This record gives sequence, structure tokens and C-alpha cells, in this order.
Amino acid sequence: MSGLYSHSPSLLLDLKNASIGALERISCPPSTQAYTAIMFNKTLASSLMAKTWKDDYLDVLQCLETAVITVWRSHPEMTDHAVARAYEAAFEFYRAQARNQVPKTVTLQGIDSTIFQALSLACETRIGKTQTVPEQDKRVQIVTVEILVDCLRELKKSVERHTKSGGRQGYLSFVSRFIQA
Repeated sequence: MSGLYSHSPSLLLDLKNASIGALERISCPPSTQAYTAIMFNKTLASSLMAKTWKDDYLDVLQCLETAVITVWRSHPEMTDHAVARAYEAAFEFYRAQARNQVPKTVTLQGIDSTIFQALSLACETRIGKTQTVPEQDKRVQIVTVEILVDCLRELKKSVERHTKSGGRQGYLSFVSRFIQA
């Protein structure tokens, strides 16, 4: 993956030197420059080098979102609330599996059910239960059910966040900009 954390230490040094140079140009005293350099090292370096679990599973998240966006493109009336219900149903279903429990029957109807079916196919593929991916495509990452549940939890949060900021199709509009379905 090519996230920010993959940049070399020399890039961080270049960024630090650029910020100190800017402070010199506006005549900051050396003590301010030194303090800024220290703070810069602590904050920027840690944020650029920090890697979250989501960075390792971006392809899984995108796969699940692609399933949803594919349905949306066929049903433009679909809302974030329908997506939220499908993500919630999938989350509950696979969380039960992760706990070695029998999942409850999913009772979604209409567009919610259509989204859930597309999402379930993507989930089953990602946990290695289906062979919908061509054998030669070794790039597909198989994950544990626990990781899948974490991904679904994150997607539920994303729907909430983007619905609040973008309205009834805020999540769908946001995600569709990144999905080539």
C-alpha cells in the first residue's frame, strides 16, 4: 500500500527543514525554531508513520463498499438509511458467526434485502467461503470473520458520519467518488 506511513525518513527531514526555513524567513527567534522543530518531529512524524488496522484492510472495506455502490447505481432512489440497515444486518450476522453462534435469520425486505444480498456475497468472498473470484486473482485478501466484523463496524460508523454531514445520500455520494463499479 502507498499510504503516508510508507514515506522515507528523508521526506520527514525535508518537511521539517522546510518548516524551520519558513520560521527563519519570518524572523522567529532560534528558541522558537528549536521548539517548533521538536514539536514538528513529534506530531508530524507520528501522524505520518502511524498505521491503523484500517490501512491493512482498505481493500476489504472498498470491496464491501463496491457491492453497495453497485446496487445504488441500479437503484438511485436508495438512501443511506437502507445502507445502514444492510450493514447492521451483516454486522449482526457475521458477529454471531465470529462468536460461534447461529446467526439469526435476516428479515430485510425490498432494497435493504438487495443491498444485504450483494454485501453478503462480498463478505463470503472475503472470508473465503465462495469461489466468485477467479483462481488467478491472488490479490484478493482473505480475512477472518473477526476482521470482517471490524470492517462492517467501521462502515456503519462511516454511514452515520457521512449522513450527518451530507444528508440522506451523503455516504453514497461520498463513497461513489472512489468506486469504479
